Amino acid sequence: MDRSSFPEALRRTDDTVRAVLLVVAAGLVARLLFLGQRVAHFDEGRVAYWALNYLETGEISYRYIVHGPLAQYADAWVFAVLGANDFSMRLFVAVVGALLPLAALLFRGRLSDLETVIAAVLLSFNPILLYYSRFYRSSLLVAAFMFVAFGFGLRALDDARPRLLYPAFAFGALGFAAKENALVYLMCWVGAGALLLDFSLMNPRNYDSGLDAVLARIDPYVDALSGPDRSTDVILWTAVSALTLLVLGYAAVSGWPLTATVAALVLLVALTMLVDLVRPEGDAIRWGGALLGSLGLFALVSLFFYAPRTVGASVGLWDAVFDPTRFPDLLDATWGDIRPGLEYWFGGSIEPKCGEETVIGGYVCFLEHTVGVLANYALVVVPFAAVGFLIARYGGDRPRPLVMFAGYWGFVSILGYPLATDIRAGWIMVNAIVPLVIPAAVALALVVRSGWRSLAAEDRVGTVVTAALVVLIVGGMLVPAASASYVNPTADDNELVQYAQPQQEFRETFDDIGAIAPTHEGTDLLIYGSELVVEPGTGGGMPPECLNLGHALPIHWYVAADDVTTECAYNESELQAQIEADSPAVVIAHVNRDGAVTAALDGEGEYERRQLHLRTMGREVVVFVDEDVLAATENA
Repeated sequence: MDRSSFPEALRRTDDTVRAVLLVVAAGLVARLLFLGQRVAHFDEGRVAYWALNYLETGEISYRYIVHGPLAQYADAWVFAVLGANDFSMRLFVAVVGALLPLAALLFRGRLSDLETVIAAVLLSFNPILLYYSRFYRSSLLVAAFMFVAFGFGLRALDDARPRLLYPAFAFGALGFAAKENALVYLMCWVGAGALLLDFSLMNPRNYDSGLDAVLARIDPYVDALSGPDRSTDVILWTAVSALTLLVLGYAAVSGWPLTATVAALVLLVALTMLVDLVRPEGDAIRWGGALLGSLGLFALVSLFFYAPRTVGASVGLWDAVFDPTRFPDLLDATWGDIRPGLEYWFGGSIEPKCGEETVIGGYVCFLEHTVGVLANYALVVVPFAAVGFLIARYGGDRPRPLVMFAGYWGFVSILGYPLATDIRAGWIMVNAIVPLVIPAAVALALVVRSGWRSLAAEDRVGTVVTAALVVLIVGGMLVPAASASYVNPTADDNELVQYAQPQQEFRETFDDIGAIAPTHEGTDLLIYGSELVVEPGTGGGMPPECLNLGHALPIHWYVAADDVTTECAYNESELQAQIEADSPAVVIAHVNRDGAVTAALDGEGEYERRQLHLRTMGREVVVFVDEDVLAATENA
């Protein structure tokens, strides 16, 4: 295989690059097609609302319950240009998902051209990746950014270009800003690396032993630091590194404030970057400087997204930018936001989940759901990834470390994520599918090459068999992809649909409310009942504060996006008073409140009654729409 350097591989616009670009273009069309058609999921509505709120107020802080803040910032910027709606809400994730196949080019030195193109196709059209590229959630974002980070890191090692660590760590920071479980990727990489190292130690090549193979990688750096020809740069880099370790050690022992520790490290990293950029000499200097500089870049990008934006007395990012004396306060505020999130997501729990009585039972429950998701929507990637792993491990003259590493990474993710999750949701398998496309591409390339050989040899039987297999493979990917993303995006039998997804028929209702709001005078929407409304005097959080956040989403999002005048009635007397004072255009209540709403609206006009599910698998509600108001809107 061509082990060309990264810059050279990307500079040449050959057939492989053209093919990948074509895949990207097709994937973009697939993601933008009917992107705003599916009614917003509970999680989508919550995060989109907060993005819109940031755009309107200029205030935002990290909320760990919705994971990293990147998606909120991205959508705020998109809303500022395109306005707030379901299409623009999902646009950023869709574009990232469409561009993800470009990452396959990072591995051209270790994959053949055919394998590279096939990997790009899998990244673009796997049903799980396609569905969650059309879903405003951070799962696809963290998987994409960490995959790219891994690719750049590998290219840095393969090409001996330490400065490629900068984009590697930058994308890693974007992954962390998208979702905290980017840290889980480090654990997966360490585990996969350990398995790969074990294999390398047991199967040394061109060395007397496996240990010699490891030492051969370390010796150049040891020589650079200890040899008689060491330069001033070497001495300076060594001193900076030693001082960094001393600062960390002293901070750990003495309990230094976080701000002082971080400030010292930032200064040390800056000095190291200066050494690297001004006078790099030797591998140790170049790699050490690039590594510490990349860590500094990671910290800055992470700080940019996680630091709060505030208006008023509290410290925010821009306060510290224009007044550096407030930087320590900013670090404290940022860490005060991040720490509860890390404790929540990584603190561990021995409580059973999934409605089971034991931890093992909970794990089995989540694993069964995971297997169901993969069986329905990853029948091409997972089985062929297993075959590709075996080919890389046992086929050919030498094993293929990248393919084996990606296989370990993906298969461990399948087994591991059900242990860490707290909810039955198909999106966790995004983390496994992305790395598994590499070994899957190896196996699928073997199928394609077999077909070409049969065709060249005029082997009709072999050609027909291979062609039939290719048709089955393509159909096995595209048919479930189309079904999940376009035909049945909210159906109960779609394993990718999480239970907090509203029934698709709610689309019409939310569209009607949005159409009524701009011209209607008075109350556009009245929400009734304790099932959806908080007790008077106990509201808070997202406006309208009277709505129960956990039960009424994504109503909050549609109310904010369409500027809907909304009121609440907690009990029947409040309902009657609200209707008598100002007949609402639309009333929403739990199905158990049907009779009370019908009685209260008696004599107030002609209302169309709709019975829908605010959750695909529960929370049935009734919706009453004033037919005269709706008709006036349609005729306006």
